Amino acid sequence: MIDLAIWTENVVLELTEIALFAKIFDVSPDSAYLIAIPEMNENGKKMAGLYNIKVVEAKNQKEAVKALRDKLFGKE
Repeated sequence: MIDLAIWTENVVLELTEIALFAKIFDVSPDSAYLIAIPEMNENGKKMAGLYNIKVVEAKNQKEAVKALRDKLFGKE
């Protein structure tokens, strides 16, 4: 499962992860990724660890696609 959160402020808030967790609970995917543009706040990063959500941070959509591709295909 992949979800996208684009925030106009400096960081994406953890509220987006709570919504993603509800989706994860409903469908039980093998893995879950949250793409945060521009970046996830510290509370969100902590929650990601608790919920087993992999966070991809990027400055724009082009960087997000590359970063997600690298995570999915092991080029981290």
